[in-house]
Amino acid sequence: MISNGIDIVEVKRIEKLIKKEKFLKRIYSESELEYLESRKFKATTAAGIFSAKEAVSKCIGTGIAGFNWDEIVISSDEFGKPHVELLGKALLMAEEMGISDIEVSITHSDEYAAASAIGQMKKNWASIPEPPVKILKRKKDTHKGDYGRIGVLGGKKGMSGAVYMAGQSALKSGSGLVHVLAPEVLHNILAVKFNEVIIEELDFSKDFLSCDDYKNIEKKISEYDSLCIGPGIGRDESTVKLICEVIKMTDVPIVLDADGLNCISENLEVLESRNGDIIVTPHPGEMSRLTGYSISHINENRVEVAREFSLKYGAVTVLKGHNTVVANGDDVYINKTGNPGMATAGSGDVLTGIIGSLVGQGFGLMDSAKLGVYLHGLAGDMAKKKYGEYGLTAMNIIEYIPDAFAAAY
Repeated sequence: MISNGIDIVEVKRIEKLIKKEKFLKRIYSESELEYLESRKFKATTAAGIFSAKEAVSKCIGTGIAGFNWDEIVISSDEFGKPHVELLGKALLMAEEMGISDIEVSITHSDEYAAASAIGQMKKNWASIPEPPVKILKRKKDTHKGDYGRIGVLGGKKGMSGAVYMAGQSALKSGSGLVHVLAPEVLHNILAVKFNEVIIEELDFSKDFLSCDDYKNIEKKISEYDSLCIGPGIGRDESTVKLICEVIKMTDVPIVLDADGLNCISENLEVLESRNGDIIVTPHPGEMSRLTGYSISHINENRVEVAREFSLKYGAVTVLKGHNTVVANGDDVYINKTGNPGMATAGSGDVLTGIIGSLVGQGFGLMDSAKLGVYLHGLAGDMAKKKYGEYGLTAMNIIEYIPDAFAAAY
């Protein structure tokens, strides 16, 4: 895993600034000043070093914050190749972020100087909790059809991000093929965002998913190995009818999340009359709507509530939150990975994609849920090391899914 930073600066701007002694002393180390002096303070050279420092700070992930400019030292060898040396707090922050061996490249014209920095990210995974399920390495004589065809049913006007993150997470979790079934209004947006995901054409779903597309959707999902329902799906009346019908009729294993759960909150009989297996992934608010219990009761009795729901409806229940609970009635798993920075928009959609991917790859329902929440939390913990809890986003979690899998081998 690498971390990178890029910067470009206008040479004229630096040419003006290097005439000021205060600027020189603040930005450049003693060795850099000696080098600049030997170059007669050539503006392109000074701009190149300045740009390199900025690129390195971005590679560390902090920018020039918490340390001084002269704690990033740029030098060059006898062949002119630039080198980076970190001192003081800059070195400590790089180590904290798990970044080492930073290499920098500098170029310039008469008008601009640009630099790029690439650092290796250390994989310090010795202290992570033991994974609940063993991940086997892939055999050589396999192809994409061996790793699951996953469907993601979701999205409505203004809600492209949720279905995108679920689909991308399924891909990053090892799915061979991912199909997205979304309303027409999102197709152009998703076509730009996705490179590898297949966007299915629907006949009647324009701004939201319509029950008039049931037959078309039924035919498509019959070819999938798992189906994720709910990301960004909304609660339009026609969508609610569609979701209830799909759950009742399909025998494809389902991961039900977000508004998919809200769509059935007043039609829970569909869970009792369904044909296939199902994993539900509510947060406490959604679980409150499903059970009628208060959120405070749910939070005080998380294991009991999850187990009770699983027993009643024959589902695997993933009750999200701190120490996410996974239950199937008999077995209960309490997850220990994750951090408060993951309480951010889209995090649940990422989890849906991970679990759906694992189901489609052939992990059992309970194993998929346990391993899914573990990997989701672990990816979040890895992302936290780079971005911190306040800056963490769902896309950052997706970025670290492959590393989480690598750590779980």
